[in-house]
Amino acid sequence: MARRGKDIPPEDVALWAEMMEDVTPLPGHARPVAPDVSEDSPQTLRPAKLPKQPLRIRDPEPALVAPIIGSGIDLNTRKSLERGQMAIEATLDLHGHNRDEGRSVMTAFLLSAYHEDKRCVLVITGKGRLTKNDEKPWWDSARGVLKSSFNDWVREPPLDRVVLHTALARGKHGGGGAYYVLLRQKRDK
Repeated sequence: MARRGKDIPPEDVALWAEMMEDVTPLPGHARPVAPDVSEDSPQTLRPAKLPKQPLRIRDPEPALVAPIIGSGIDLNTRKSLERGQMAIEATLDLHGHNRDEGRSVMTAFLLSAYHEDKRCVLVITGKGRLTKNDEKPWWDSARGVLKSSFNDWVREPPLDRVVLHTALARGKHGGGGAYYVLLRQKRDK
């Protein structure tokens, strides 16, 4: 953080003064004053601290990003879902299933919940397991076959017609290995 009057380039001081011209101080307060930086004083700039090792930039895991932002969902409902505040009416645990089994079981579960007029359900995919030689962290998208497939499954037919919104579950409901699924309301009531 720059100390008052030091390490501030003259062009920033000029911009500050220009921005403060129209400011009316609150009653009992003085008018903002530009920092005192003289042209002849040397500007001391500290070199930025560089990390000892280069930073690795990686794409965020697709499952950690809200996978569906459905039309027809209001902000309060979406926030309630994402905060884990909606009542969970049914839960499906996909542990022990392979990709094909997991997809068919999840599809049947979500369609059944939709036809039973359930609104919010929890799907537990798991985070994926480590093998002896696997040094990747749990959030690496290369692990967790069911978890990495979940977003694709809910975006494809027939689930795209019944799923309104999904969100990564909070820790109390499984965290990174589970999803809240908000189902559409049936129109033929």
